[in-house]
Amino acid sequence: MSDPLGMFWHHMVLVRRYVGTGAAGPEYAAPTAERGNVAVKRQVVRDGSGDEITSSTTIVFPPSVASIPPGSEVALPAEFGGGTADVVSVTASNAGPPFPDTQVVYLE
Repeated sequence: MSDPLGMFWHHMVLVRRYVGTGAAGPEYAAPTAERGNVAVKRQVVRDGSGDEITSSTTIVFPPSVASIPPGSEVALPAEFGGGTADVVSVTASNAGPPFPDTQVVYLE
């Protein structure tokens, strides 16, 4: 079955998934290149502890992308400054048929 939202996944980002904290600080899995839809949009979201954080960028990923936990790092495409940002919150978007569920990642 083809992805009905396939035309929207036109930004490539590099994701380093947070796996825990070690003696030297945060530890990450090997980076993976993932397709998604990046939007620069300032909004207030809640982090894992319930605190309100201002997110500057949102990325929506297709359901085929493995879960990206808060604390992960994302390298943005050059057209969005090319910098690296931390994931502060993650939600699921369940629009219902015919659209697949998506993973929405909010960056610091």
